[in-house]
Amino acid sequence: MDVPSGTPGGFTVSIYSKTGDPHSESEPGDSPQNSLGSFTGLEPTTPGIFDYTNPGIMLSPSTWYFVVVTASTSTNSGSYAWSATSGLIQTNSFTIQDEFFSSSNGLNWTWYPRQKTFQLALYASAVPPPNLSIARDGSGNAKIMWPNVGTYLLEQSTNVAGTNWTASSFTVTNNVFTNFGTTTPAGQSLFFRLSQQPP
Repeated sequence: MDVPSGTPGGFTVSIYSKTGDPHSESEPGDSPQNSLGSFTGLEPTTPGIFDYTNPGIMLSPSTWYFVVVTASTSTNSGSYAWSATSGLIQTNSFTIQDEFFSSSNGLNWTWYPRQKTFQLALYASAVPPPNLSIARDGSGNAKIMWPNVGTYLLEQSTNVAGTNWTASSFTVTNNVFTNFGTTTPAGQSLFFRLSQQPP
């Protein structure tokens, strides 16, 4: 961050999903859509590098997101200065576009193409695949469950070492936090696994 002007306050950093195709870069008509969560960190009252963290946010690969910074005070009180550079910022992991959107109310956004690129770095850890668990549901059936994270397909096979895994025919439902499917044991071995799907 550069030196702020005046006495702005209430600095926050958030990640938002984008409208339109989540895999394409920003374009006119796009805008931040839904907040995926805010980060915690210090108020940038002096120039420097600041860290903001939230270990609970999960991002999908090959998907565009918006980093949104806001202030709780009006521009009459002053403004923050986000350090910027010319041209794209691109690494093997992500690209930051040389364009941005601005809004005075968080609802209506104005697109500014080919402007300065705001400088930031992203640090993330790969999410391990969820574990399957099986439990009786009290009526003689078996309930297959796994956390509702990522994009996974429930597959089944009669041979755990075979290659004939197919999409499970059981209806999968979720209660926000957990996915589950229910089956009636048929007197033969049946194995289940999760197959990660593209976002």
